[in-house]
Amino acid sequence: MSPVATANSFHQQSDETIDDYILGDSIGFGGFSTVHKATHVQTGQTVAVKIIQHQLMNELSSTRLDRELSIWRSLDHPNIAHLLKVVHIKSEHTSYVFNDYCSGGNLLDHLNKCKQMQEQKVKQLFRELCQGIRYLHVDRGVCHKDLKLENILLDGDGHIKICDFGLAIEMQQAYHRHGHKKTRKQEDCCELEMAGGSLAYAAPEQIRQKTPLACPKTDIWSLGVILYTLTVGSLPFTDDYDLRLQQKILDGHFEIPNDVALSSALKELIHACLAYEPEKRCDINGILRSQWINE
Repeated sequence: MSPVATANSFHQQSDETIDDYILGDSIGFGGFSTVHKATHVQTGQTVAVKIIQHQLMNELSSTRLDRELSIWRSLDHPNIAHLLKVVHIKSEHTSYVFNDYCSGGNLLDHLNKCKQMQEQKVKQLFRELCQGIRYLHVDRGVCHKDLKLENILLDGDGHIKICDFGLAIEMQQAYHRHGHKKTRKQEDCCELEMAGGSLAYAAPEQIRQKTPLACPKTDIWSLGVILYTLTVGSLPFTDDYDLRLQQKILDGHFEIPNDVALSSALKELIHACLAYEPEKRCDINGILRSQWINE
């Protein structure tokens, strides 16, 4: 098992200057990194910087990071957090990843504050989210593979910024891998890993290990989970135990509570995104052409 960082694992000092940016307060931490606010010395621009400690990473984590940064560098869309620069300091085994600072927090924090969002507000946010995903799927040929409320940020004006491309994969790259005839066991391990990262948002075919590595329909399922959660106020599939949660997702049965008033067009879209069979699930263009999005 890879070592997991705690808040005390890193000793980066505020006011330290890294490549014309002054580090500010810590605003979060993960398995191998801490995230700080930072301010550009000359312009005063506030950004977020993820400080990654490579000595805490195993080979798989390093490979994912390389792939994440390669994909992220290639993206340019108003609803995707912008990667500004990456600074590697080899002597410290540390990388500094600078990107947009989103002062509005993530959608999970936003939902927790308001408990349940008005349908029109959800529509504005979900439309922007889907526009970002359309750019990924159609224009760039990228599957995100870890869409969840925590990975969707809000900037200071309340606009959507998609982040965290650690599990993202280019469709062409995935097909190339299959062309080299990876064994079923190798593919299964990778797919289990990707489904397990955010189980509540995983599609049934991911849990069954019956999907190509870069299947955009798994992103659509995750969008359905997000849409349901924002409008109902809770996840469509939930349990304290992963095995039971997996079974609930595999059963595919969910209900919209009777005391939650949703329009028929919204209910139709939720069901279209959470269609059990991938071939019956809508695609991203179908979402953006839906009645609810365009009402």
